[in-house]
Amino acid sequence: MWSPWRGRRLDAQLSAYLDGELDLPEQDEVAERLVLDGRCRQTLDAYATAARLARAATAPPRRPDGAAAADRLLARLARGGAGRPVAARPAARRRLLIPALLASVGLLVTAGVTWVGLRRRGLV
Repeated sequence: MWSPWRGRRLDAQLSAYLDGELDLPEQDEVAERLVLDGRCRQTLDAYATAARLARAATAPPRRPDGAAAADRLLARLARGGAGRPVAARPAARRRLLIPALLASVGLLVTAGVTWVGLRRRGLV
């Protein structure tokens, strides 16, 4: 017999099963249903994925362990894996230099136009 509430009850049971909130007889009922019904397994997998994503999205950010990072760095240096020393790359410098030059030129042009305008009015 089909009932529109049967699916909602099953969804609630699957969610409670995933969260470990069912008592033993209901756990057995849901486990049996999962063995026999592929759509129930897919629904449970979807709920598990959603729960995992929700936990990952709401988890507080992890701070790296400074002591462990220092130990890894020292171990890598001891193995000789550091390679050449890290220096500022010319491309990075150029990337910072070009906007600074454009801003400087823009300021000089603005100052020059303002100066000419003030001279025309006789204010300078």
